[in-house]
Amino acid sequence: MFIGVAAVVIGFAVIIMLANTLLQSPLYYRSLEKSMTESISQLAEVDFSSERSVWLEDVYNISAGNSFDIVIRHNQNVIFSSSIDIGLREYPDTQNETEPFSPMREPKPVDPFRPLNEDMEWKETGENIFVGYSTDPRNNNEFILCNTQNDAGFSIFLAQPVEPLDAGIKQSNQLLLICTAVMLVVSVLLALVFSKGFTRPIKEIKEQVGKLSNLDFSGQLQIVTGDELEGLSNDVNLLADKLKGALDELKEKNQQLKNDIIAQRSFISNASHELRTPLSLIKGYADELNSGFVNDAESRKTYLEIISEESTKLNRLLNEMLDLSRLESGRMEINREPIRINELVMSFIEKYSGFIKERKLDVQLDLGEECTCIHDAMRVEQIMANYFSNAAKYSDERKKIIISTKTIEENVRISIFNHGENIEEEALKRIWDGFYKASNSGLNDSDSYGLGLSIVKAIQTLAGQSYGAVNHDDGVEFWFDAGLDI
Repeated sequence: MFIGVAAVVIGFAVIIMLANTLLQSPLYYRSLEKSMTESISQLAEVDFSSERSVWLEDVYNISAGNSFDIVIRHNQNVIFSSSIDIGLREYPDTQNETEPFSPMREPKPVDPFRPLNEDMEWKETGENIFVGYSTDPRNNNEFILCNTQNDAGFSIFLAQPVEPLDAGIKQSNQLLLICTAVMLVVSVLLALVFSKGFTRPIKEIKEQVGKLSNLDFSGQLQIVTGDELEGLSNDVNLLADKLKGALDELKEKNQQLKNDIIAQRSFISNASHELRTPLSLIKGYADELNSGFVNDAESRKTYLEIISEESTKLNRLLNEMLDLSRLESGRMEINREPIRINELVMSFIEKYSGFIKERKLDVQLDLGEECTCIHDAMRVEQIMANYFSNAAKYSDERKKIIISTKTIEENVRISIFNHGENIEEEALKRIWDGFYKASNSGLNDSDSYGLGLSIVKAIQTLAGQSYGAVNHDDGVEFWFDAGLDI
């Protein structure tokens, strides 16, 4: 930009100087020829046979504002010449200055331009008007000449020296050269300032884009120009924020994918292990029965009961794995419907009354005010069944279980509490993972496969609701939320 502006200024100055040198002279000469032609046409109409004072006034009026000299001849005698001022004023008598000068005593004008029009070529520019160019042999000065002759026989001759015109062109070129130099310096300085001001934000944007290409999102562009560059810098900042957000989200999802892969591998490994145990038992006892080594009916009955029990466990495990897979993959939908939560709890207790009597459980209810929530009723019962079965398994000798409901902000929280040992804090974070079994004896049960809480997690995640477990001084509380029907 800096070089371009300087080149334009210099080129413009050179063009003006060439035009001034090459075109000004022809244009000025043509204009001068036209002016001389018009003036000589007016002079040709003057009546020079009238009183001298009369035609002199006409000559003065016509020549006013022009710089050419005028010579008027009659019968080869010069009657007027402006170049030596003869005939333009009266000369007083030298002996008596108060006495008017007699016209007969007026000096006879001479023709100073006669050498110019001897043997020169003329071109006709109008009716009986001729223009030519000549050089005075006495001093080599150039002139533009114009002459004509009127009907009364008076010859009119105009002469314009060229030297002042050439001197004017030369001076204008010098002035133009000085102005061009000043303008060039000013333009160069302005171009330098403007180019720096214009390229600075571009360089900053380029550096920021380079940092973005290297995934470096540090810093923000602070460009305030009020034009497209400011808009571009804002777009770059917005792009950087979006790229950073997308990259962070991608990293998070990538880490989650890694965790999911690890969890899936662990799930498959644990599932294989859990499946292998009942299958081994079923196969072992079936082989014993098939080999014929078991002869008495009591032993065969025992073997068949074991095979049936392990088959039931295996069927339950497969169903839980299938439910968990469907929930986590999103293939199983939550059927959202209004639920009167206290009614559902009472119905659940009634359904599990046989289980409660068989286990001799002391179930107490702490229900809040009846309200309606939005959830899947079947999934709510499934969550409660998982929590309730865990509470029954891990409660202490008091067999005390408390089921409570209460409103928390825009949700209803359903809790199941059992008296018993606390769960280790580290285990509280992992009990929601499939096939996880806590190491403390209070949570180690050979009849549990560790998928119940994973199913709870999957249901609540799909429903967009919270869940959790909390240790208390005398037991453990498991809870989950359902949104209020507002």
